[in-house]
Amino acid sequence: KIGFLRRSAPRASAMAVALTCAPSSGAMVEDELMYRTASRGDKHMLRRLHEDWFPIRYNENFYEGLIRGSYDGRPVSHVLATNKEGQVCGCITISTLPSRRCGEDYLIEDAEAFPNVAYIMTVGVKDEYRRRGVGTKLLQWALAAAERDPSIGAVFLHVITYNDAAIEFYRRNGFEYIRTHEHFYHIRGKDYGCHVYAKAMHDATLSRTPRGLLTWLLDALSSLGGSIFSALASSDEQGAERDAVPVVPDSMV
Repeated sequence: KIGFLRRSAPRASAMAVALTCAPSSGAMVEDELMYRTASRGDKHMLRRLHEDWFPIRYNENFYEGLIRGSYDGRPVSHVLATNKEGQVCGCITISTLPSRRCGEDYLIEDAEAFPNVAYIMTVGVKDEYRRRGVGTKLLQWALAAAERDPSIGAVFLHVITYNDAAIEFYRRNGFEYIRTHEHFYHIRGKDYGCHVYAKAMHDATLSRTPRGLLTWLLDALSSLGGSIFSALASSDEQGAERDAVPVVPDSMV
């Protein structure tokens, strides 16, 4: 499973497009796959697929947001991949967030020039359609949507630390590791960490500032019980100007 899952700004225009999926020899997918936006009639199916793909149960507002194009006060764009019978075989959901209030400190260095970032909320492909290029096509759609908006400086996501296949998928598509958050998800009574991956857009620069490195170091040391650095963290927060970071929703993967 490829599964990944944060207000507002100019909306990346929703698209309904048809792209040809070129499957490998002998693949089950032999005909053209259609890529389109969801309608209200897709809501039940989207819920069932997300429950199959992801360990977190999304609330009703999430699925309503997919249909309306707005979730938690922020614009949402999505696309579904369907076969010739109209059955959904994959989908991707992205949102547009302010660069300085996206939940990640200093994700890009050029936030004044690029006030927004795109966030990949969820990606999923049904088992029988994996290794057919469907996930890549969906990701290409998301990147193309971000490319059309000159205010977007990066596309980023969170991926649970044990999802090696997803991590390799994003690396293969040009995403770079930014940092790790421990205890980011709480699933079935257990905490899991996540990695942050991002891809710069429009010649923006992904953050490699001392503040970003310090945040990563403190997170890592905290997971090891590095309480001796607490004074350093306090001093850093008092001496640096920081934008308000929104609370991370509890329904993210």
